[in-house]
Amino acid sequence: MPRTHPWKLLACDLHEDDADILLQSMKAVKSSKSQLSARTTCTSVTPHSMRYQLLSCMCTQCKAVASFTKCARHANKITCLEAQTVTLSELVTHLSPAAPRKKPTITRAQRTFIQQMARENLTPLRILHATTREFSKTLQELPELRKVQNAVNHYRRTKLGGNDRYGELAARLVASALMGREEDQDAFTFTARVHRFGKPIVGDGSVVHPFVVGVTTKALLRTAKRDPATFILHVDATFQLDQLEEKHYTDALAALQTVYSKLPRYVWL
Repeated sequence: MPRTHPWKLLACDLHEDDADILLQSMKAVKSSKSQLSARTTCTSVTPHSMRYQLLSCMCTQCKAVASFTKCARHANKITCLEAQTVTLSELVTHLSPAAPRKKPTITRAQRTFIQQMARENLTPLRILHATTREFSKTLQELPELRKVQNAVNHYRRTKLGGNDRYGELAARLVASALMGREEDQDAFTFTARVHRFGKPIVGDGSVVHPFVVGVTTKALLRTAKRDPATFILHVDATFQLDQLEEKHYTDALAALQTVYSKLPRYVWL
């Protein structure tokens, strides 16, 4: 038979927001185990699940008292996914009663706001400053930028389809590069820099290696074969703004010069 533990009930059927406040008032913990299970504590007759989480002590003060062992204090968090209520229990006490200052963590309301801003495609730094205005807090009272970046990246990756498919995309762009055998109406890609074999070099989107790729056809490029004084060249580029925005224009124009020079009987002026 499994062993029973003398769990001490701390709170029962708390709202999730109130449970977050209670956990923030305690010492630092982390979720060591988490799993879904059938309902056991609530009285609802509707079939639904509950999430069981075992929270382990991560307090630096307890570790300083006994660096050779782990603090045996655990907390049990049971969340009803239907009623959005939380039941908290604890097992034994901490090795040290001292509670060091905890770094601010992202609250439930702040996480919801961060996700709303992420859907607007804002950068984590702008989201952090927007959070200070939304909740009337200083930067020192909010989580550090690293935590906001993790929350934004996780939400984009899991909910907004922002998966990292750079390798697959770069391979497709290289495969459709200009080789000289295309028909006039066949689309091809081009970049500012190429390998010695003529294959395009696709940047990774950083400031040093911007992701600038053009798509066109021979027919479209030949329509520009005229006196430069008779028309205005308009470059319409889509890119992410940063502090070196002129770098994108430079690479875009260099890519156009490269592809024009490859066309038969035409040299970029």
